[in-house]
Parts: sequence; C-alpha cells; structure tokens
Amino acid sequence: MSCFEKEGSWSLSFAGAGFLGLYHVGVIHCLRQRAPRLLRGAGRFYGSSSGALVAASVVSGLSVGDNNLPFADSPSAITVSPFHGTVDICPQSSSASIHELNAFNANFQISTENFFLGITSLIPCSPEVMADSCRQGYLDALRFLERRGLTKEPVLWSLVSKEPPAPADGAPGAAHDGGQEAGLSLNWAVPNVLVKDVPNFEQLSPELEAALKKACLRDPSAWASFCRSGPGRVLMYLLLPCTLPFEYVYFRSRRLVAWLPDVPADLWWMQGLLRSLALEVYSRMKDQLLSLLVTSPLQPKATPPKDLAEEPRPTHQASGDRASPAQ
Repeated sequence: MSCFEKEGSWSLSFAGAGFLGLYHVGVIHCLRQRAPRLLRGAGRFYGSSSGALVAASVVSGLSVGDNNLPFADSPSAITVSPFHGTVDICPQSSSASIHELNAFNANFQISTENFFLGITSLIPCSPEVMADSCRQGYLDALRFLERRGLTKEPVLWSLVSKEPPAPADGAPGAAHDGGQEAGLSLNWAVPNVLVKDVPNFEQLSPELEAALKKACLRDPSAWASFCRSGPGRVLMYLLLPCTLPFEYVYFRSRRLVAWLPDVPADLWWMQGLLRSLALEVYSRMKDQLLSLLVTSPLQPKATPPKDLAEEPRPTHQASGDRASPAQ
C-alpha cells in the first residue's frame, strides 16, 4: 500500500468502452463504497470516449492522437478497462491464450471473450447485459482492492467459501506486481468472482442493484412487447424513413415546450452578454483611435524658415576677365 500512502500521488485512467461504459460505473461505485480515499485522494482523472464521461462525472461530483487508455504507462495510474488484458481493473480471462494486441495505448488479450465484448461495445445489447457489465465492474474493482489490502474485510471469499484461507509463509500471495510501485505486495489468492457466482448482488451494493433493476424494467404493454420481438424490430427498421421525420419534429417540439418557461431568463442572459461584448469592443476601438490621434495629428507640421545667411552667395567675375570694349 506504499504507493497509495501519499495523497495525490496516484491517478485514475478509464479506457474507452463504448456501450460498455456501465462497467466504469460499477468500478466507481465500488471504489466510492469500499475505498473512497482512492477517489478523494487521486491527483488526476483521465478518460477516453465513454471513460472520459465517467471521469468528468467523478470530478464534477455527479452520479454516475487517439489513446484508448490515457497515461497507461504511468506507474502511479490505476487503469480501468472492461476488456480482458493487463490493466489494473479489468475482467480476469479464463482463456489460455497468451497472445495480446497492443493498440491505442492499451493491451487486449486475443480471445473470443474480448471479441464478444468488442461487438457489445459497438452494438447496444439488452439492458440485462449492460447491467451485468456494471456488476462485473464492481466485482473486478473489489478484487483489485482486496488483492492490495485496501479493504477492511475479505468480501469475495464470503461469496465463494465461508472462510478465507490462512496466509502461509512463502505463498504465491506474497508476490509483487511489476506494474505497481516497488514494495507493494499482492495477495494473488483472492478469487476471481463472476456475476453468475453472486446469486444475490443486493448484499454487496443495495443502492447499485436497485438502480440496475429499475433500469431493466420493461413496459408490459402489448405494443411494447411486439416492438421488442423480432418481427416488431424488422417492421420498425423498415418504417424508419417514414417515422424518423415525425419523431424528430415531436421530440424537438417537446424540448421547445420544456424550454419556454426559461426563455425570459435566457434572453436576459443573452442581452447582458451582448452588452458586455459591445462595451468591450467600444473600449478597445476608442483606445486605438485615441492612440492614432496622438501619434498622427490632422494638420501637418509647419516647415521651419530657411536661414538666408546660410545660403550660398553668387560669385562675381574678376575685372580682367571682362570683355574689353570695342575700339
């Protein structure tokens, strides 16, 4: 825990995840619940794509070239990614593949699991799949904390067994992670828990589970059920060129109606902004015109009178050179 002792000496980096951005939400919720010091004491927050939105929400205190994982090479950065790889907080792969793809400043394990996750990040899936991604982010963040001894009690062991194993001298748990600062020992005996291994996720985080269940609620009406079915989706796609203009007008009208109560306040704000802008332009133009008038007056300067004494006088010819009169 030596690299987390000095506040502000570490940072958090969230990888681009597309529609798997809820994985970051689960990670943030776990850190906020189990180790809030890691969020309060982080010096910087980095993010790419949906990870940038999560980082901005953490910084603002809201709920929760192209580098996919900003500052991944920094030894003090806690990296987060929903793809299987070698970052700090990520799903632990069960594949035996040792091949990795280094792209966009991040390492991805070449496996079928990452292939499925890549498709999911580009094409939205059902709300249940997105909710499981958020739960897995919570579990992976909890595994990260327990392996580094940043939690008070071993929660993951209670999910897979009744009691954690007794620590033994010289066990693999005393190994060091080369990606972290020297002196930080990791307990590799902490198990990797999947969402399917947790029958009641509400015991871990009641608030997060309640929000996910609310987001997964479906409209029980017959029309909504038909739209979610295969034939209903095909029909909706075929009618999209006809329904899209009406939907655009409908939602724009709703936004306009919602904006009407705030119109006077917005107009006053715009008026004040334009007035301040006009005063700034007038002040600058006035200063420039005054500077021009001082350096370049309207009437030209009078030329000084010439000194006649200094003008050269004409020379007279000698008398001997004059022509003699005609005799």
